[in-house]
Amino acid sequence: MTEARRDELDAVDPGWCPVWDTGWQRCFPLAQNLLQNGGALPVAVGKVIVQGEDLGRWATAQRHGWEQLLPALQWLLDNALGIEPAE
Repeated sequence: MTEARRDELDAVDPGWCPVWDTGWQRCFPLAQNLLQNGGALPVAVGKVIVQGEDLGRWATAQRHGWEQLLPALQWLLDNALGIEPAE
């Protein structure tokens, strides 16, 4: 990727990271917006669909796949969304 392209993407979303899965990068802000607008993250699959994304499925996958996530993603999930690893 050229430096110019990277700069363009950073201008659109400073939190963009090419190492992170694009699905993760799409669902995280959707979940964050849901919480900021007074909603709650679903614990069941299929209960909350936003812009075609099943946030219950995504949140469940984060909890159960916690050990495979990068530490930065774990931090964001915990601190911004209150998601913790499944027991």
